[in-house]
Amino acid sequence: MLIDRSHSYSPSFGALQMLAPKTAELFSAIAYYAPTMQARSASRVVVKTFLKDAMEAVAVFDEEETAVRWLVSFNSET
Repeated sequence: MLIDRSHSYSPSFGALQMLAPKTAELFSAIAYYAPTMQARSASRVVVKTFLKDAMEAVAVFDEEETAVRWLVSFNSET
């Protein structure tokens, strides 16, 4: 799954708490495309807070092309 953080938004705390335990069932990998410092910081907080125990294949990237390449390579390895 590619999460595009190029526009500012904030999913609710409750929504993140509900979704995090199910992420490993729903997705094999998650790539955050976060082109700004603020987006990268917020994405890293979400990963640390909600996803670190749910799944290992989560990464934050500042370039969309790099994020997509990582997802494709991850998918071809599994």
